[in-house]
Order: sequence, then structure tokens, then C-alpha cells
Amino acid sequence: MAHQAERLPWQTLASVFDLKPTNPCQHDAPNLHPRDEPKTGQKLSQFLDAFFKAANLDAQREREKYPERYDPLDAGIFLKSMTGEEQQDEGVRRQYDRPSKKQVILADELVDKITPTVRRWYPKNKDGSISAKFEQGPQCPHINDSDKCECVLPFKERQLAAFQREYYPNDCWEFYQYNGEAYRNLEFVKTLILLGEMDPVLQVCSSDECHLARWWEAGPCYCEGMNLGWNVICDYAIKMYLTLNILYCFPETWQANGGSSIDDYRSLASYQMAIRLCTISEGCQIATYPHRDIFGIQDKQFSSHARPFDMSRWKQFLKLDDYTVSRMREMNPEWDIGPEFTKPSAYKLRFYPYGLMTYDEFLNFEKPVSYQPHSNDVSHVRWMLGQKGLPAELTDSILSRANYISVRSLPVDGKPFHPGNKIELDRYLEECWQLIVRCLMLGHELEDEDVDFEKRIRRLFKVCIREVFRCDCEGAVELFYNSDGQS
Repeated sequence: MAHQAERLPWQTLASVFDLKPTNPCQHDAPNLHPRDEPKTGQKLSQFLDAFFKAANLDAQREREKYPERYDPLDAGIFLKSMTGEEQQDEGVRRQYDRPSKKQVILADELVDKITPTVRRWYPKNKDGSISAKFEQGPQCPHINDSDKCECVLPFKERQLAAFQREYYPNDCWEFYQYNGEAYRNLEFVKTLILLGEMDPVLQVCSSDECHLARWWEAGPCYCEGMNLGWNVICDYAIKMYLTLNILYCFPETWQANGGSSIDDYRSLASYQMAIRLCTISEGCQIATYPHRDIFGIQDKQFSSHARPFDMSRWKQFLKLDDYTVSRMREMNPEWDIGPEFTKPSAYKLRFYPYGLMTYDEFLNFEKPVSYQPHSNDVSHVRWMLGQKGLPAELTDSILSRANYISVRSLPVDGKPFHPGNKIELDRYLEECWQLIVRCLMLGHELEDEDVDFEKRIRRLFKVCIREVFRCDCEGAVELFYNSDGQS
């Protein structure tokens, strides 16, 4: 059963697609194809309305877990209501004034909780190793402004003021010069959203200087893409949530007639595209973690500037990059392409061949990957070494040196619809849903007369489904974007 089938009409949504073994509008790849029928738009709109009805209800319930208001009382009004007299003592009034910008909103316990996630996105050393700053522990001892501090999370960065930094428009290559400090705190906000620790985020929303609405979409510049905002968390969660639930409504792709498990869905263009787009190594990395973790996708396994690792094998999908060739010849008139593929940068993909290769070929297309262990694998290897008579300390040392750690959460590798993965798949789909709900809750908290976050997220929903199930048929774009009558 698809996730939340009692609330969301998945069969209605799935009925707007046909499963086709080849699609001329998608380079002949196998995929779902939208039906060109009068009721298709109506069905899309029906699902979209049900989706946001359920999401808004859950966002409201989630918001009820936190204080209704974080805004402090007006000190004068509050004291007069208590004493019946105007309070002239400024010292007493200050006890009830708005919280200081130095108020700590990230408690010690929360810092400990978020540190493992921070370790993943914090800048690495040049050799790719974890920064030595983590060796001193997550708690910063430098509580005075005069203290020199190089901690991962300086004490002053746990204060309210650090989360009130503005977003400044910038030219190309100037993003980190103007917005570096603010973006660092946005990374902590995204970490809190990911882990469901929304109380500090809501405190920031209630302050006089909250700029999170502006950080919904952000990027180094428009030519590099707007892929650093907290909208990416919602984007990736919607993509995977829709893709898996829609494909589940086509049991012929994951279950044979006799009831045995098959994996045909993994060869569909939409499935491969969703996996790659939601685990790609550029942009907002925090948003990729839930999706990398379940499928065991490595860092830098997929890139936005993709080329096949084995260019000779996949040369039918390659062409010369005229821009790169002309630039190289401008810099050096004697520059020559040379024998085929000896200069990889001179070539680019005609299109990404989603659905035109097996899933294993897809995983290794840009970068050869090794087996990604599950926690069960790690336990089994530890047991095997113990059976050989190795002491526990030596076993731990061997596993540590080999970096043999759990990097995927699906027990059966890469097959989410396998019966052995049902519990983990259900957990993952619920996690995706909760990420959508938290982003919607945060959006409602930030709404004003100029910003309608539900409209933004509805638009994001339509972009996601259009992107994953894209085709070049006439009218396909309008079918998805205009299904609910909203732009």
C-alpha cells in the first residue's frame, strides 16, 4: 500500500500515467508517460488539493507541539496588569523586555545532537579528512567576545543574533564575501529542520529581525543556480515521496505474476532521475542526506556537470563541447583535441541517458562505486573476525582502518520495494513526509501579505512532478503547471 493511502488518492494520481517500454519523447527510454486525456488535469488538481489538505493539517498539528507565541509580552503592559501601577524601574522592566540578541537558542544538549550531521557538511581538509576541530568536542568554551575562537560552532554563533543575519544581493563569485556568515547559520537551520528540532527555528521566526523567508531560495548567483536555500530540503523530499509512491501503484514493475519480487522499476527513467537529482553533490548537501543514506549513494557519485567515467563505452551519448573547444583554442591556437577522449573536458553529454542503462550501470556511470555496507554487514564481518580468534580491540581497529561502516539503511541493497525492505521504506517515506510538513509549517510561520508559502510549495510540487516525469510532447509542461489553475 502506498504511504498514507487513506488520505492521499495515489491511484487517482497514478491513473494519469501509462507505463510504456519505450518513449520517443524521452529518447526511447522506458518510463511512465502522462496521458493526453481531458480529465488528466482534473485528476492532478484533485491529488494536489488532497496533498495540501493533509500536509496543512499535519503542519498545524506539528505547530501545536510548540509554544503558541514566542513574542515576549510588552513589559509595561504586563507589569501594570500585575500591580495596577505604571512601572518606572527600568531594571525591573528589562527582566521582561524582548530577549537579548545574545540569548542562546542552541542549548548544549541540542549542540551534541546536531554535531554528527554538522560533521558531514562542515568543510573538509584538502585531503578530504574531517577537520581536527571536531577532536575538541562540540561545546565551545569561548564565552567571552574577546576570546579567540576557531571552534566548529562558536558560542556566539549559538546566539539569536547569529540567526538574524540578512541576505545581501551579490554579483557572480561574491556570494561568500557578502553572505558567508549568514549562509553558515542557514546550514545550521537546515540541520535543525532535517532533525526535527524546530523550536530554535521558530524562536528566530518570532524575532524582530528574521530573514528566513529570503533564504527560501538562494544561490551563489543565477548563472550558477539557486540551489542553496532551505527550499531544497522540501524539493528533494517531494521528488522522492512522489516518485516512490507513484511507482508503487504500478505493481508490474516490482512484482512478478507469481508474486516474487522483481526490480523493473529501477530501469525506469523517472526512478533513476529522482535518485540522481536528490543525491547530487552540488548545492545543498544537507538536503541529500536522507536520500543518500537509504540508497547508499556516495559523496560525489553524481555531479551536475556529468561525464561518463568510461567515455568509450558510452560514446553514443557524447558530443564535442564547442564552447570549451573554442575557449581552449583562444588561449592556445595550437591546442588540439587529439585522439578520441584523451581530453575529456572537450566533450559533454548530449543528454543524460536515464532509463537507457541498467540500475547498476547508472550507479557507476559517472564514478565507479564499491559495495555500500549495511549495519548487518558490519556486524557479520565483526563476528567473522571474532571467529578467527581476533580480540575485539583488533577487530575494531581493522574495521576502522578499512572504513567499513554502515552507509545505507536498506537491508536489501538498492531495492526499496523488496519485501525485506518494507519497514525501512515505510520509515523513509514518513521521514520525507515530515520534512515536507516541517517546511510547510515554517512557511506558514513566515507568511505575510507579500509572501504566500503554500503557493510557493504548490508550485514546487508541480515543478517536481514535471521534472521527474518529463517528456517533450506538446502541452506536457502546461499539463502539470496549470492543472490547478494557479501559476
